[in-house]
Amino acid sequence: MVASEQWGDLLSRLESEVGEMAFDTADEIISTIPGYDHASREKVVNTAQQNLSMSTRMIMRGTEPQLDDVDHANETALDRIEEGVPLGSLLSGFRLSMRRIQRRLLDLAPEYGTPSEQLLEWSNVLWTLGDLFSTCVTAVYRDHEITRTVADSTRRSEWIGRLVVGELDEAEILRGAALYKVPTDVPVRIIVAPLDEDAGVGVEAGLRRWAEAGGARLLTTVQSRSVTGVLVGDPEGGVLPAGVPLGLGSPALLTGLHRTFAMVHRVLSTAVDLGMTGIVDQDMLSWKLAVSSSPETTDMLRERYLVPLEDSRTFGEDLVTSVKAYLEHRLNVRAAAESIPVHVNTLRYRLRRFEELTGRDLGDVDTLVEVSWILVATGADRT
Repeated sequence: MVASEQWGDLLSRLESEVGEMAFDTADEIISTIPGYDHASREKVVNTAQQNLSMSTRMIMRGTEPQLDDVDHANETALDRIEEGVPLGSLLSGFRLSMRRIQRRLLDLAPEYGTPSEQLLEWSNVLWTLGDLFSTCVTAVYRDHEITRTVADSTRRSEWIGRLVVGELDEAEILRGAALYKVPTDVPVRIIVAPLDEDAGVGVEAGLRRWAEAGGARLLTTVQSRSVTGVLVGDPEGGVLPAGVPLGLGSPALLTGLHRTFAMVHRVLSTAVDLGMTGIVDQDMLSWKLAVSSSPETTDMLRERYLVPLEDSRTFGEDLVTSVKAYLEHRLNVRAAAESIPVHVNTLRYRLRRFEELTGRDLGDVDTLVEVSWILVATGADRT
């Protein structure tokens, strides 16, 4: 026997009171639950009536509630989202509606001789109904939050991308700065790191972790095959993703940051060409910035310093190693010899042989600059 047959009078009376209960419930929700400040009373009343009517229907039906029985939950969630009602507040409002039904059932039970076992059964129906309703509205809020987060991320990425290339006017820069909490009165920096197809998301996330670990903030966007970002603060102690070169721009106020963008890209391009990893900036590269931008000079110097050594084969490699050590140790023959290691006289012989084969004097400043250039350009300085 279904509940409506045995307790028809009680449930009919409960159903007839739903309209009045909806107004009282809505007023209590609005006045006692935080988050309903901008909610429409009319819509809250309508939702309360739907919840109360749904509850009485389930009790009268006497069977386990199903998802189809809470089909208004999605619309309710969307209405509350539009009005700025948090998920927790919406769920509190629903529970308040359920409590009103339960209290009213308890009030009417003695008059109709309703046993406690029946009241417990009806309470179980309401609890199941509450679980279903909560599941539905939580899913709507979650999907909305994901959509909102993606949209916010897209807008932020677009702002960063346009900021660094100088496509924003001052008003747009300041509006984004306020929205994303980027200071406009202290210098910030552009960072650029290369991406490959296998490490895209990992590099971007790794760079943000590096900044956060060092007490800074990094807002990033992916442009073509690189991660570009605005760095707020100077990270100290963070660990960069392994094997990644990071081009670091000069400090500049936000409104003039775009003027540093071309140089940051040049710094990164040079770092990649030279096989460098870690943080690389203009000061660190110094004259090496010219290496990647003048391949003609590199070709000339290769002919001048490396081609003459090719016939010497292994000995030619020893000569390059010796010259490299000599330069690294500030022309100190003894320190250079110990670093390889070879006897001091062996190093002196190799340096003289290098000068004979190339026709250049290692005591000449121009020669030292040119040899340094070709070592860097060919990677010999890293071998």
